[in-house]
Amino acid sequence: MSRAFVKENDDMEVSVVAPRAFLPEGEINYVTLQGMDALRQEQRDLISELDALKQQNLGNNRPQQQYLQAKLQLLEQRISSAKVINNQATDKVRFGSKVVLYKPEEDCTCRYQIVGVDEADAKQYKISYLSPIARALMNKEVGDSIQVKTPNGMREMEIEEILA
Repeated sequence: MSRAFVKENDDMEVSVVAPRAFLPEGEINYVTLQGMDALRQEQRDLISELDALKQQNLGNNRPQQQYLQAKLQLLEQRISSAKVINNQATDKVRFGSKVVLYKPEEDCTCRYQIVGVDEADAKQYKISYLSPIARALMNKEVGDSIQVKTPNGMREMEIEEILA
C-alpha cells in the first residue's frame, strides 16, 4: 500500500498497559490505609497527567492519552474493589501487621508487613497477604514458629514481635 493512503498517525505505536498486581478470582482486594492513600495518589497523578495532555491538544499525543486512560481505568477498578483494613491489634498476626521474625538458620531477624497485592514491595519488606510466608503467619502469636517452603527448601522462623 502506498504511504499516500496512510494517515500520518497510523504508524504510531500504542503502548500496552501492564495489568495491576495479580489478584486471584474470588479473593478480596484488601488494602491498608496507607495502601489506599497510595492508590488514590496514583489516581490523582494519572488524572493530572491526562488533563495536561488534553490541554496541550496536540494531534500526536492521542496514543499517550489512550494509554493513560487505560491505566486509570484499571486503577479505578482496583480502587472500587478495595476493602480497607485498619489493623491495630498486636495479639495475633493479621492483615497489616508488622512482624519481626527470627531466622535460626541465618541467626538474624527480619521484619515484614503483610499488605495488599498492590502494596507488596520486597525491597521494603512488604509482602502480599497471599504469599506463602504471610499465609503461614496469619493468626499466629509471639513465640510461635512457622515453616515455609522456599526455593531453597523448608525454612523455619519464629515470631519475636507483632506490631500494628
